[in-house]
Amino acid sequence: SIAQALATDYFCIYYVNVQNDKFIEYNASPEYKALGLPVTGDDIISFARTNFEEFIYPDDRKGFLKRFTKEKVLRSLDQYGTFTMTFRMMFSALPTYVHLKVTRMIEKEARHAVIGISSIDEQMKAKEAFEKTHSESITYSRVAQALAGDFFSIYVVDPDTDRFIQYSATKEY
Repeated sequence: SIAQALATDYFCIYYVNVQNDKFIEYNASPEYKALGLPVTGDDIISFARTNFEEFIYPDDRKGFLKRFTKEKVLRSLDQYGTFTMTFRMMFSALPTYVHLKVTRMIEKEARHAVIGISSIDEQMKAKEAFEKTHSESITYSRVAQALAGDFFSIYVVDPDTDRFIQYSATKEY
């Protein structure tokens, strides 16, 4: 099934009824399960804000709590059909960059959504290393960020190493 295919890209997937906020964990990696979070519940937003707060890297907690509200998620789903955000979670006492994506399921009633959480740690650390190594070309990074404001994403590719860095616009919805 499609959900099983997505499970290889996401270390956690939740199904959510957006009308009554009930959720159930569809799939979770052993690393995610080790956090000991409940697999079902009655209020996904409250669950995430309460339970994730303790596992979110301290520098990212305030931003997470500010952006991950029911009003902002639903507004983004209504306008764009998706809601995304990036933050760091603590796994084995190490901060790990994760990408959270909420997407409405295609159905007439528009009652359900899927939440997927994936690790983007390798990409983010490569981006940080690239920017640190090329600090003299900070203007280059600023140009990329400015362009990302007009596009969903842009990619800067290093042909010598076949590595790329994704720049995305960071907009509040």
